[in-house]
Amino acid sequence: MATLVLSAVGTAVAGPFGGMLGAIAGRTIDSQVFGIGNRRVEGPRKDDLSVQSAAFGRPIPLVYGAGRYAGNVLWSTGLVEKREEESQGGKGGPSVTNVTYSYSASFAVGLCAGPIHDVGRVWADGKLIRDVGGSLAVGGTMRAYLGDEDQAPDTLLEGDIGLGQTPAFRGTAYCVFESLELAEFGNRIPNLSFEVFTHAASDSSPACTTVAADLLERAGLPATAQGSADTVTGYSVSGGQSLRDGLNELLDVFDLKVLATSAGAIVSPPSASAVASFDTGSLGVEVSSGPAEHFSMDYDHAADVPEEMGLGYADPASDYQDGLQRAQSAGVSGTLSAQRLNSALVLETGDARALVTKMLTRTRHQRASIQFRIGLPGARLEPGDVISISGDLPMPLSFQIDQVVEEGLVRTISAAALPEQDSAAYSNFPATSGQAAYAQSVGTPTLAARVFELPATRQFGNAPAVYASCARLGGRISSAGLYISVDGGVDYALAATLPVSGVHGICVTGLPDRMPSLIDRASTLEVALDHADMELFSRPWLAILNGANLAMVGTELIQFENASQTETGTYLLTGLLRGRGGTENTLMGTAAGQPFTLLQSGDLGKRSFGVSDLGTSVTYKIVPPGQSLTDVAAQTHVFEGRALRPLAPVHVKAAYDASAGLSLSWVRRSRSGYGWLDGVDASLDETSEGYRVTYASGANSISRDVTTPSDQLSPAELSAAFGAGPYTLDITISQLSDTLGPGDPAAASVAIPA
Repeated sequence: MATLVLSAVGTAVAGPFGGMLGAIAGRTIDSQVFGIGNRRVEGPRKDDLSVQSAAFGRPIPLVYGAGRYAGNVLWSTGLVEKREEESQGGKGGPSVTNVTYSYSASFAVGLCAGPIHDVGRVWADGKLIRDVGGSLAVGGTMRAYLGDEDQAPDTLLEGDIGLGQTPAFRGTAYCVFESLELAEFGNRIPNLSFEVFTHAASDSSPACTTVAADLLERAGLPATAQGSADTVTGYSVSGGQSLRDGLNELLDVFDLKVLATSAGAIVSPPSASAVASFDTGSLGVEVSSGPAEHFSMDYDHAADVPEEMGLGYADPASDYQDGLQRAQSAGVSGTLSAQRLNSALVLETGDARALVTKMLTRTRHQRASIQFRIGLPGARLEPGDVISISGDLPMPLSFQIDQVVEEGLVRTISAAALPEQDSAAYSNFPATSGQAAYAQSVGTPTLAARVFELPATRQFGNAPAVYASCARLGGRISSAGLYISVDGGVDYALAATLPVSGVHGICVTGLPDRMPSLIDRASTLEVALDHADMELFSRPWLAILNGANLAMVGTELIQFENASQTETGTYLLTGLLRGRGGTENTLMGTAAGQPFTLLQSGDLGKRSFGVSDLGTSVTYKIVPPGQSLTDVAAQTHVFEGRALRPLAPVHVKAAYDASAGLSLSWVRRSRSGYGWLDGVDASLDETSEGYRVTYASGANSISRDVTTPSDQLSPAELSAAFGAGPYTLDITISQLSDTLGPGDPAAASVAIPA
């Protein structure tokens, strides 16, 4: 016999948190001391340094997808008092000493059963104190442990509890706050809630059948999930709720069926198409145990069915605050019979509205149930199958089988009517998130991010790094998190919190090739910026020489003196300095359509790299507040160590003499800067001095490595390599790097006569 499984499937969610609840001793307040002539003023001070209550044995929440959940304090050092004195007056007269107190605390907060994918935003007493980029708005640090089975104990806890005695809370996700400043929270540990992302939410929202099947598995019943179009942004079983209660809520809301098979349970969504059709006149067979049961049908009274349905849920668009969506029968007026379900679901508003409409439709029309006996025509019918029945009914109806009882070759089938698909019979309330009180109003930001490397410059130094510029194209936002992965996008780490103040654009016109050592007053560059709020400004020459108005055009660095707005968002740049920062090798003409990025140190984020990282493919995401890593597409950059590349030598001199041959000399440049200091040479930047000189004429070429900024080829060497003249000898000179080999080349040509 195959039957529908609806029995109890569990009584507990998970084991309790351990007993790591810190015991905090109280303190007393010293009395104020009044001296004669001098006086002492004590600021407000707490008389009780105990932390907020922490529940012992509180069940660990089981979390699916994404959501916002409160934590439970696992450990604490108690409040730490900092005392500061400031004296005023004195010098023969009375003095006043002001004494102030501030408080911080270090503590650990358990979140949910692990492993999870990430911890996002954090709220304290309803205030957002940690954004999606990982920055804390108050003093202190936070570390997140994702609940892996191999996570190590936190070092702060080990320092307090002892090595070998500190639990690692494996299988439990938790956060450790170190020296969190408490002035914003009345000098007490605030009530905290955390945005949690589980591995069901790392790529997409989990299907409701997948969540239900996992609950059955945790209850000890092997289960598989059939595909379902219905997904949840998040779901949790917490607060002592049993697995059975959590499962039944999913079954009720999504109309899921749990079917028993020899291999275990199958969680199935409502079927849409019938596998067989029957007429009521053909149903019913005789059996030896009694008369034939032709066909029976039960129908619930309409008065028991609500005319309005409401669904409570957590709305991610309003920081996971409570949301409510409603649906009611069309044409209903006067007093409504209403039914409301407050769920633990996290849903987008549109999904919640569609779901509550389905629930009302199902409640009003799933009132009919049938039972009949059938022989061989029903041999393949199983629980969960949909059949179509016509005949002695007001209209053909579809039913889903929920029980099959086998008696030899005869089967007794029980089935419930499926809801009609007439959406016009129901009216929806608007699917909006309502007027929620947001902890932070960030709008719906649209960002543009550019990641690049810079050569060694005075403004940005000569250390190897990857830079990021983030520009706001829409919405209200002030910062975003730069997340970087060096393992192909498997794991991301926060590299920097970026100000969203970058100035980006596109070059409408191109730039011709020019000498980098001269001011280019003949060329102009027209730039169209990406947003009307972005601006460019003219600056005086002294500011330009100190590094102002530096921009990246393609791969060339330029500076501009004047920026004249020609129309909204479009500027004409004049008074140009070209090939800045040693980028003169790109001066082969810049074509129109190249990206334009204003380089201001306050606009850029930076992630340092080492020599061992050369050639590493860096995957990065720029994540604004209110979004997760999964909301943002990844981009890649291959780290080439641009700041380590030696600059091209300058002042190349080549001279040919028939008796002495070719003489060559040059002057090196330093990546560390080369100010004119008496008696001080520019820094070498390498462990040893070396250059590669290449001579070429036609198909013939030779290369030589030298250790001084000069070289010489004798007439015999020239003749052996290139033959008799006349010919033109093309020469390139590159300083050698310890890590990158030859740097940018300097070029020269010399005529060798006959």
